[in-house]
Amino acid sequence: MYTFQWGSERIRFMVDACEFGTYHHQLAKLLAPHLEGAERVCDVGCGLGYLSLELAKFVPHVTAVEVDEEAISVLRENCTAHEIGNISVLCQDAFSLDKAHQFDRMIFCVFGTVEEVLSIAEKHCTGDVLMITRNEKHHRFSREQEALRDRKYSFENKCYELRKRGIPFESEEFTLEFGQPFRSLEDAAAFYGLYSKKGNLSEEELLARLEKTNRQDFPFYLPKKSNLGFIRISMKG
Repeated sequence: MYTFQWGSERIRFMVDACEFGTYHHQLAKLLAPHLEGAERVCDVGCGLGYLSLELAKFVPHVTAVEVDEEAISVLRENCTAHEIGNISVLCQDAFSLDKAHQFDRMIFCVFGTVEEVLSIAEKHCTGDVLMITRNEKHHRFSREQEALRDRKYSFENKCYELRKRGIPFESEEFTLEFGQPFRSLEDAAAFYGLYSKKGNLSEEELLARLEKTNRQDFPFYLPKKSNLGFIRISMKG
């Protein structure tokens, strides 16, 4: 199981990206028709919890599960700040959930392989599994186009694995904007330092990649269209 390493710098950049754009709002709207009639929804590997916040507008209750305490503390803070009462926050490994936790829908957003998703869903999902997975061949942000080496998490591979197992599913592909805003050029340079293995960019190289926003809080923006895949599996018998 691949575990994403958050850390304070990654969290800081991701919070800015989530609060700057409408990515999670748009994603929740796409998921909403598949949530009709659901009472108990689980957002597995929820990270900072911005999708959970949006899902809570569509269903009576959301259980948000994330193993990283620093990451999920962002969701706790948002629930308190916005007085959101229909989200339960669980800081634990999704593979160790008690069997008493049962859900009408389980959402796996950029989480796990088909085998890992099914191993969790078979224990806890009485309805549908909804998977959102990257549909890219390259890393989202890097100095140069760096190919993704591990394709078992890809949309293409997950569809292949489900067909191989003879598991019926629905799928579609879509694209959402999910770029990165920056508070300064120094911030942009630090961001590339996190996500690129090939050294720092010069100021000229940075400016060539960024858009100016005319905003004082985030004067620069790195645009990025995220190609995604949606998969729906029924766990009802």
